[in-house]
Amino acid sequence: MFRLLGRVPGDGFFAALQLQERRERKSKFKERLCKYLAMPKSCQSLGLFGDGGIPAALIVYDRSNMSELQLPFLRVARGAEAITILRNLLIRVVKVAALEKRAKIVISDQYRAQLVEEELRKDGFCLEGKDWVKYTMPKIVKAKGFVEGINLVKAPDGPPSVAPARPDRSDIIRSDALVASRLERAYWPLKILDAPIPSYIIAIQPRWAAELFDDELANQDLFGARTKLSLNREGVYYRSTKFTGGLAAHGRILWYVSDDKRYQGAKHIRGCSFLDEVVVGRPKELFRRFDRLGIYTWKNLIELAKGKEDQRIMAIRYSDTQLMLNPIPWDGFQSVLRAAGVRTQLRSPQLIPSKVFANLYKQGTGCEEN
Repeated sequence: MFRLLGRVPGDGFFAALQLQERRERKSKFKERLCKYLAMPKSCQSLGLFGDGGIPAALIVYDRSNMSELQLPFLRVARGAEAITILRNLLIRVVKVAALEKRAKIVISDQYRAQLVEEELRKDGFCLEGKDWVKYTMPKIVKAKGFVEGINLVKAPDGPPSVAPARPDRSDIIRSDALVASRLERAYWPLKILDAPIPSYIIAIQPRWAAELFDDELANQDLFGARTKLSLNREGVYYRSTKFTGGLAAHGRILWYVSDDKRYQGAKHIRGCSFLDEVVVGRPKELFRRFDRLGIYTWKNLIELAKGKEDQRIMAIRYSDTQLMLNPIPWDGFQSVLRAAGVRTQLRSPQLIPSKVFANLYKQGTGCEEN
């Protein structure tokens, strides 16, 4: 549970998050945190606490620079869930920066554990001097516009995961879906309009959306989303292999949460995710492979397979879901689809043209198109 820190925490908090291997002194740690706690107008300090109030993480946002989101503290306590928590914190940071239209994220905490630096590198952060920096592009652009945007902010060519293609080669971006998808992830929530990335609308029941990625729906349940899984940036959704709509990675998903009177906000497009992998297999194989990511029990999977252990079903692995600021109702997005010649009741995944995706994404997020 995240909690806004309004006063100096107890010694146990500092002991849990102090980086002793880098010879950080507890007194200096406390002194530095007190500095930011004393500036509530420009700085926000959040603690993550586990069962029994045990400190799990600390993150401090410094908004004194209007164009940057600075993080003087990014700490995660040691433990089995450290990497999962860290990856969740990083996507939260990027979401905050994108929402506030801050193009640059600067992590200036000099007491960084090795696992933190490893995850920063994987997530597209680059070292600039002593700080780790990431650039965000919360907009829809064509490949040429992306190149111009990168040059404007003097951002690096992208993390190693984007190699061997350089983003200044817009022809490559327009022809290679994998390269374009990697760039969209590196500069998330960037969307490249003329990239050959397939986009789909996929229907999901509200109860699964609530447990997999939608906090607003989860809060309508008695117990809410499972804590451990709600910290995951990736998940898996299972469905029948009938009428797959040509579903294929690497792509984008717009999640349509189907009708259910028990959930306010159902019957809307509510989120957008990366489509990372589509796997077809027998229930036992898929359960064994994706159990750490799913909220489905073995009973759920065997029911989907109609009680047959040799019946093949589909697993859709997705990641980094962006919830819509303005969820799009059924009638609203259906009118957009019909205008583009697409007619569907969403009984199966629906491939949509890139311009339709851009239209719906703009409506849902308020993101600008350049």
